[in-house]
Amino acid sequence: MLCPRWTQSQSSPIALTDVVKSLTYCLGDKIHFHKTYELSCGENISYQNLMKRLAVKLGLSRKFY
Repeated sequence: MLCPRWTQSQSSPIALTDVVKSLTYCLGDKIHFHKTYELSCGENISYQNLMKRLAVKLGLSRKFY
């Protein structure tokens, strides 16, 4: 697979279930009103490496360039 340059950009993804848990925790609690929180998995990874990990999990053989 030919990958554009932006697939090398680093990001810190987070699972949707973790986002929902965090939102549920904060909803209705006034100490969280008017505050900003950043959620992350704590690991920086490129989009290309995420695709590689997914291919392995799905049992697929993929080459990325």
